Amino acid sequence: MHNMKALIKDKKFLTISLRGIFVSCISLFLFCFLGCVSNYKKTEQRFYLLESRLNQKEKGVDITTSRQIVISDIRLPNYLDRPQIVSILNKNQLTFSESARWGESLKKDIVRVVRKNLMADFPHSNIEVVPHYQRGKDSLYLSIEITSFAFDEGLGKVTLEAIWSLEKVNQSHKTYTDYISLPLGKSKNTERVVSKMSDCLGKLSDKIAMTIEEF
Repeated sequence: MHNMKALIKDKKFLTISLRGIFVSCISLFLFCFLGCVSNYKKTEQRFYLLESRLNQKEKGVDITTSRQIVISDIRLPNYLDRPQIVSILNKNQLTFSESARWGESLKKDIVRVVRKNLMADFPHSNIEVVPHYQRGKDSLYLSIEITSFAFDEGLGKVTLEAIWSLEKVNQSHKTYTDYISLPLGKSKNTERVVSKMSDCLGKLSDKIAMTIEEF
């Protein structure tokens, strides 16, 4: 009789323990689920594109040159060639945004914008991109190496550093270096950063266009 009571008591204890474990598991699952939902909301992603002068409806450099200009190469450092939008915290520290991302490859975006900017500057010229072009004897080749292109939080500016060169077929090429910086102002949101980055590319395109005119 005593053993029977002990067995019933043990079964009741086991049932209560199992219920406790089940409730704990459900609570843990709900906690993790709600945490994931909360984190998802916090990391909601937005996608951005650079903008050309053609989209901004601004007048380009007053140039009448008619020639074929080929964008032969644009190079970026590895830290920029990624989906996340990059900011510079200080000279040796970067930050990569998980919520603010490029809508396409940054390299392809830069090629698209530079080409459209040059189309605004040279409305009577053929502006092509390697490899989709027809070689011409008077073609002029443009290559750009971007060494820095981001919002510098320490300076409060968007900066663009680029080494670029122009080359005619079977002729020596000339290399140029430019540093462009634009203050961000009071508003430091991503839309403002991307807009200033577009302006930096516009200024670089103007310098390239004026050099092409004299080349």
